[in-house]
Amino acid sequence: MIPALPSQMSRHIIFDDWSLVDNGIARDPTYEEGLRLIKLFPTQTSVFVHVFVLVCYVTHLPPKPWPITVAGLPVFISDNKDELPFDFGKVGWGEHALQQLDARSGLTHEIINSIFEHLAQILEPGILTAITWSEEILFVEYKGDVLNTKRLPRTIASLRIGYVRAKINSIEHDGALKNVQPSISYTNQTFQNSINNQAPTLASFRGANADEKDCLRRYDTLYMDSPHSGILEGVYLGMRLDVIPSDEPGHPVRWVTSSWTWFEDLSSAPTIADGLSGSIIWDSEGRVVSLLRFHGQAAGGRNCILGAAAVELRDFGIRWWLCSSASDPRK
Repeated sequence: MIPALPSQMSRHIIFDDWSLVDNGIARDPTYEEGLRLIKLFPTQTSVFVHVFVLVCYVTHLPPKPWPITVAGLPVFISDNKDELPFDFGKVGWGEHALQQLDARSGLTHEIINSIFEHLAQILEPGILTAITWSEEILFVEYKGDVLNTKRLPRTIASLRIGYVRAKINSIEHDGALKNVQPSISYTNQTFQNSINNQAPTLASFRGANADEKDCLRRYDTLYMDSPHSGILEGVYLGMRLDVIPSDEPGHPVRWVTSSWTWFEDLSSAPTIADGLSGSIIWDSEGRVVSLLRFHGQAAGGRNCILGAAAVELRDFGIRWWLCSSASDPRK
């Protein structure tokens, strides 16, 4: 089990009698709730929910550390009213596609294949680069400067869709998806840090099975640690599937699965970017969720992180072990 953070280090603002999360879905605050939220920070000018993140605009940024969540939602603080947590993209003006399917509670292989096949019939060949699922919302990433939205579905499998221009051009040099050399061994102990001198033990993978109990849900708490950043806390947002070429007969493409996570703001420390690549992301029970690939705008927003998911670590040849110095399964 991961040690609990001391109460004085809590990064979550909780209201006893209400939350802005209802069964995993973000909602807008009431008038009375808004009156309380507008007073969160000095010089705050406005507050609203953008998709599933609480946005607070201020005249002057408050001192850090900032809260990670407020009333259950990840919080985004900015002194620039033109800045948003991430780009929802364009909206389609076509049909409500695949209405017989409901992907709001999760993506099955059947639903994933149906979504990909339907989009492939509408989009130009090679334009689709990735999709990102988060409960009731699907982000469809495309490459190119022009996208005709007249024929694109406005919903698919009961999911709202945002069509977003791709920010990641290639995963060819993605260090988190490389096989490690046989001489390199991972340990199941994370780094000690200034918040807690105990290093949690990483015992297993999470999300590598299709079991519903094993699946991550939006706003599940996650952690990351590295000597370059110290311990960081965040919340799970959803799952991303990147398309890459495949030599497998009958399957011209295959999909690489990543976890999409909201972590505390790292914009004031840009020098840690290189050191973070490959860092382990785990849950409150010490189960490994993913291995960091990208963070920042390349992952969709200032606070966002993409990590190679546990299903990839298990199934697609990434040579990755959780082992202690006394027991190495390769021997």
